[in-house]
Amino acid sequence: GEFDGLAQEPATLQDIDAARLAAESVVQTSRGALQFDLVSRQRMNDVLMTLEPDNANSAVTWVMADNSKQYLCYEELRDLHYEATTLIGPRIERVFDIASELKERLRRGKVVTLRDISDEAWK
Repeated sequence: GEFDGLAQEPATLQDIDAARLAAESVVQTSRGALQFDLVSRQRMNDVLMTLEPDNANSAVTWVMADNSKQYLCYEELRDLHYEATTLIGPRIERVFDIASELKERLRRGKVVTLRDISDEAWK
């Protein structure tokens, strides 16, 4: 197989915490991955307040977590916000559980690598 540098690099508790924070702020929605940390949630709420319901011309281009763009009217942004709100709690719990398992492995003297905390590990 190919050399995997991340699988060779040990991760620290600080690495696990940083990866956890990044992972728990993104949720997979019907429109794609959405950054949904506290700042992003507030920003979405603020933008919702500026859009007019039932007016297709009152819309915003929303940048998703992968930097793709979605052109959304009020109702679409509202629905995306609601969907993300229902997903974020379970996402935070799952990511916390994974991070706890990884930290426990470290405490037991086992190796945790940067591959173990890469983006794919939190899905």
